[in-house]
Amino acid sequence: MTYQLHVGRCEEVLKTLPDNSVDAIVTDPPYGLSFMNHKWDYDVPTVEQWQECLRVLKPGGHLLSFGGSRTYHRLVVNAEDAGFEIRDQILWIYGSGFPKSHNLDGDFDGWGTALKPAHEPIVMARKPFKKTVSANMAEHGTGAINIDACRIHTDEALNGGAGGLLSHQRDGTEPVADYEQAPEGRWPANIIHDGSDVVVSAFPDAKGQQGALNLSKPHSLLWVVAIHTGMRHGELCALAWDDIDLIKGEINVSRNLTRKGLFVPPKTDAGIRTITLLQPALDALKKQFEITGHLPQHEIVYHHREHGKTEMQVIRPVFVPSSRSTRKVGYYSKNSISYGWKNGLRRAGIRNRHPYQSRHTYACWSLSAGANPSFIATQMGHDDSRMVYEVYAKWIGDMDKDQVAIINKRILANMPPSRPHNDMKSKKIV
Repeated sequence: MTYQLHVGRCEEVLKTLPDNSVDAIVTDPPYGLSFMNHKWDYDVPTVEQWQECLRVLKPGGHLLSFGGSRTYHRLVVNAEDAGFEIRDQILWIYGSGFPKSHNLDGDFDGWGTALKPAHEPIVMARKPFKKTVSANMAEHGTGAINIDACRIHTDEALNGGAGGLLSHQRDGTEPVADYEQAPEGRWPANIIHDGSDVVVSAFPDAKGQQGALNLSKPHSLLWVVAIHTGMRHGELCALAWDDIDLIKGEINVSRNLTRKGLFVPPKTDAGIRTITLLQPALDALKKQFEITGHLPQHEIVYHHREHGKTEMQVIRPVFVPSSRSTRKVGYYSKNSISYGWKNGLRRAGIRNRHPYQSRHTYACWSLSAGANPSFIATQMGHDDSRMVYEVYAKWIGDMDKDQVAIINKRILANMPPSRPHNDMKSKKIV
């Protein structure tokens, strides 16, 4: 993509642009507050200025314009009078409001003159068009919103419009069901924030809104372990430090966490297994031990396969949500860990994919490294290697061309030393 910068006053530069040539406008114009008595801020954009913006926009082109909390209404009215269709208001919440009001003295000590600003409204408007949205998108590429590029990834929330929460199932408000998060994330809302600690702590990981902007170190370590062990996500949630031997480099898997929040045995009998840790996973767990190895233990109810049979267990979870998380039980749910996966993909610029791909990645990487399918199946908790062959049959077939090179390399390495091949000539012995 080529970018072109036009330097000058917007009123003058806009006049040089042809009609219907701009896809979208994002602007932060004067708020009409006369900020610090600056003349440039004495008023919001005029109707005439918005009309010039409307002229250069393609039909269906969107406008996003920041405004002040006290003068936003004047900005919106002018944009609407210019011909824009008002579509929504986006609320931007931030934690560095400036300035604070003047505090009074004397009998009115503790009183002030204004609230600390902590949000700015953004008007979302659109240039009208004559055809349907689909037809306009086909002709101009404008008129609709790329929802999938703006989806929000949460933990507890289940259904976008219905607002169902796992907590509603736990407290009996809703019937228990095996809900799953939409892999692509929840529908974006009209609230955004700056990701600052003061804002996130006010409503940590608010459902349906934007979450924390950074992928925490503990969360990144979780995915290093997931990708290099092939463990099921419920097994990762239920993993305790007593299950791990950092000296031998092994994990003993004997516990799983369901979507309903129940601790149960692994999915199959073969899931009760010992995983030999690859070096990246072992290194990640050693770092994780410094973070959660000293934390308090938690008492859980373990549900055996036999109906109605339970026992109390005391575990120290390996992976623990941050202190800002809404989950206060001391371990991740299967839904909540997907948030870090989605956030990590978004920050890395990688296209969206289901979090369960971590398990497939382990299998593919192991196969490409020449690992025995039976060994991979055992590590992943399958009964035998048939699952590996069935799921990755085509992928394994593509590797056939590499097998001769692998065999030759290993055979040559194992061959006994042969007679030296040099320029020495045989001598006749008399």
